[in-house]
Amino acid sequence: ELDDLPDIADSILTVGELMALDIPERKLLYPFLPEASNTMVFAPPGVGKTYFTLSLAISLTTGTPFMKWDAAPPTGVLFVDGEMPLSLMKQRLVELLPGTPVAPLELLSHEQFFTQHEKDLQLCNANIQRRVQEYLEGRSDIGCVIIDNLSCLLPTVREDKRDEWAQRVMPFLLWLRRRGIATVMLHHSGKDATVQRGTS
Repeated sequence: ELDDLPDIADSILTVGELMALDIPERKLLYPFLPEASNTMVFAPPGVGKTYFTLSLAISLTTGTPFMKWDAAPPTGVLFVDGEMPLSLMKQRLVELLPGTPVAPLELLSHEQFFTQHEKDLQLCNANIQRRVQEYLEGRSDIGCVIIDNLSCLLPTVREDKRDEWAQRVMPFLLWLRRRGIATVMLHHSGKDATVQRGTS
């Protein structure tokens, strides 16, 4: 609550104070993916968004090049999957993995989650968000979370309503960012395929 915060003046920096701060340089996992960033990948259904992000996850965890970019220093990835059968996920990883990952490559699967808990994996659920936060707390070896995809994992958040997104999703994404974790979210494009579906 804001009511118990100290005077706002304590949080205001002069330009001189800002220049005097020793701020660590923000690392780039790739030119399009800084650490502690929120990135969205959107496209029409069926064009290969999951292949794209699985390849990205493998590149990040194995320290191998990704598309036209040189290899980044290996960092761990938590891949949150909301629609793919485990058998197909395993098949794709067998096809794509060049070898054993150097950094952790971990999967939070909707199918495995339901098998164990008989509940749907919904990232708009505050309890599930808290469990993910508890799992990631202190995991400095996880530098990226991939969310595949928003339609499946946020089924009760209206895509065209900014307030629902701001109240139920953004605090979770900000929590990840403040811990230096990059987030890559997969989403479907709108009718004209030039923007993502729903609110911007």
